[in-house]
Amino acid sequence: MKPQKKVFSFRAEAESADNWRLWADAKGMKVDEMGTAAFTEFIENHPLTADEQTIYELKKAQKSK
Repeated sequence: MKPQKKVFSFRAEAESADNWRLWADAKGMKVDEMGTAAFTEFIENHPLTADEQTIYELKKAQKSK
């Protein structure tokens, strides 16, 4: 089964967004690929505190209903 994709976006200064596009292009990537890699790396390197993990689990459970 192919994973379902969902669009995720956020606001950034135009110059930053342009730089991300140029960086991704230089790496032979798409901005969404680079963004996914960056978010994954951030999550791996910045674990949640116990309180944050509790909130995360509650929100995740609510979403699955």
